[in-house]
This record gives sequence, C-alpha cells and structure tokens, in this order.
Amino acid sequence: MTARCSCPAPRGTRCSPALRVYRLNAPSENHGVLLGTPGLGALTRLRRILGGAPMPTSDRQADTAMRDLAPDITRQRLLIEGHFAAAIDRPAVERYLLGLAEHLALTTYGTPVIHSPAGAGKPENQGFDAFIPLIDSGISLYVWSARRFFAVVLFTCKRFDVERALEFTRRRLEAPELEHRSF
Repeated sequence: MTARCSCPAPRGTRCSPALRVYRLNAPSENHGVLLGTPGLGALTRLRRILGGAPMPTSDRQADTAMRDLAPDITRQRLLIEGHFAAAIDRPAVERYLLGLAEHLALTTYGTPVIHSPAGAGKPENQGFDAFIPLIDSGISLYVWSARRFFAVVLFTCKRFDVERALEFTRRRLEAPELEHRSF
C-alpha cells in the first residue's frame, strides 16, 4: 500500500496542507480510500496504516507554503490570536470589528454579523463568531469566552499596516500578548 497526496498542485512542487487530500491505494485495487485533509485525525490514520515515518504532531508543524494562484490580484491576509482581559459581549464584538476597519482605513459595506451558540455545542466553545464585510473583502473574529481566547482573520484586497492592526487589537481586547502570521 502507498499513500499519495492528491491535491491539485503539480507533481514535484510542494502543496499546501490545507489542500492536501490523502488517498490510500492498495496495489491490487483500482480505487482509494479518502482519508481527508491532513488534520491530526487524517495524519494519524495515515501513519497507522502505513507504519512509516513519524507524521507531524500538530497541523502547526505541517508545511505552510502555498503557491500564489492569482499574482495579479492584491491580497493581504493576517491571523491574530491571543488571550483577552476585556469584557467581551455582542456590542463589544461589533465595536471591535467596526473600530478595526476604521483604524486600518478599510471601508465596510454592511453591519457586523454576530453569532453565538447560546448553549449549543461544547461549553468550552461558547463565545462569538463574527464577520464584517469590507469593500475589499472582510474581517472575522472568533471568541472563546470561557478560555478568554480569540482569533481574528483579516482578508483584504487592499494593503493595510499589520502593526496598526496588532496595536488596535492589543489595546481594544486588552491582550498583552499576541501571536500573528501574515499569509
């Protein structure tokens, strides 16, 4: 049995973990078993089946290189994560999204859409999922209230100052320590 990546990347190039789809192919069979994208579950199943080299212990250790399929389209993406001390409720989520857009001179064209599971699902995942549309894409905010943890994803077709986004987030969410990655 062999495993191969069946993502759309050309042979011989490195593909993105977000696109990889592993299939298990038995030599005598003409079909594969879809294992899924390479989250820990798929990687663990693949490792058990093949009994080969150690797989990454988390998605963070996986290769993050990604080909630019549209170099003519301006795109800037930023992920910010951290723990917050500020009081976060629905109005605070709305103020954060609108304030961040304004602080970065990004134009909104709608009001924030804010969801809260209101008791559905796991207690540790309670909080907020929010999005504000921008003329040049959007901003998403995810809040885990019990863990006092948040993640923000900015995706824009207009350049913005990463340091200004970090400074605003640090101040507004009272987050003394942030991690971030532009991609």
